[in-house]
Amino acid sequence: MNDLEIKTKDLKAAFSVCKHFVSSRRIVDWTTNFVFDEDYIYATDLSAGVKFNMEYDFEDPFMITAEDFSSFVHYLDAEEVKIRFTEKQIKMKAGKTKVNFQRQHGIKQVAYPPAFEYDHGHQISEEVWNQIERAKFSMADKAENMDMCGIYIRDGYIYSTNGATATRVNVGGTLDIFLPRVLLKKLENVSRVPKIAGEQDNFVYLLYDNFVVFQRRIAAEKEVPLDVLDMMFASFEEPCCEFDFDIEAATKIVRRVGVLTDPEDRQIKLLITPDKLKVYATSEKGEVEENVDIKSNLEKGITLQIDMNADYLYSMLKLGGKLKYSNGIFCIKNDYIEHAVKIFVPHTQGKRDEPEIIR
Repeated sequence: MNDLEIKTKDLKAAFSVCKHFVSSRRIVDWTTNFVFDEDYIYATDLSAGVKFNMEYDFEDPFMITAEDFSSFVHYLDAEEVKIRFTEKQIKMKAGKTKVNFQRQHGIKQVAYPPAFEYDHGHQISEEVWNQIERAKFSMADKAENMDMCGIYIRDGYIYSTNGATATRVNVGGTLDIFLPRVLLKKLENVSRVPKIAGEQDNFVYLLYDNFVVFQRRIAAEKEVPLDVLDMMFASFEEPCCEFDFDIEAATKIVRRVGVLTDPEDRQIKLLITPDKLKVYATSEKGEVEENVDIKSNLEKGITLQIDMNADYLYSMLKLGGKLKYSNGIFCIKNDYIEHAVKIFVPHTQGKRDEPEIIR
């Protein structure tokens, strides 16, 4: 077997992906190890995994401890690495650094995951993937919302929701797929764009240039009624409250005010009049209030008082665009994305006393 010579940056890139797919506990031998088999390196926790093409024939399959190997590779600083595979060891040399890792044998050829038929998948453009990245912030991340945890692409739209906030992006095309949040989180540090997305044998997969990642689907993942989300956004085609103000300045204000919110609910308070937006928060940390001049179609003498999560509001304003309010829902819309936040705390209309703010 010839030595494997590889650029250190390429080796790091491979294992920076693979390390996110091993299990923290031993289910079977290869869930806590990297598996070298034929031309590939595998890593899996049995629910998700990666198959990385190293373009090198490893002959007999073997394993190596994932945590130790990926950590060691991460800290290499030489430009190139030379690897020799002996019967019992992996011998690595990178500059002045030499290390031997013990090989683990006794593994049969990996039959996991299934052989994906990429011809049946859907091509993904860089533009669509960028829109997926933009929509990720409104994915559910709590156990009780597991059936919403991910990105839905259906009928030319990208959707994400956690029940309180929702995002919809019109990208066109015929792509119909669900991308689980747990898989997208594993890929947060991967800068490359997948070429193909598909579903097969109860798996979702993403194919990149030299590796494929996959995630087992759960039954409830496609049960979110996307038509309900469409109705949320459709309400803003009807007459509603519209606001015009310096969104960049308001975004910074929300970020500052959010510092003094209660860490449990991150609740921020908005008081909106026809010409003023007041943003304030009160908690054990202290009190803070800031104001933004606005133009709106609110009737004179009408005040909207709304409580909402500071992180939702910040993420929303950061998108930029036109802000609207209707029936307990805020929506912001620009040329490429619509984002709606449902307000669960009832708003009140009419005059009311100003809250007392310690200055």
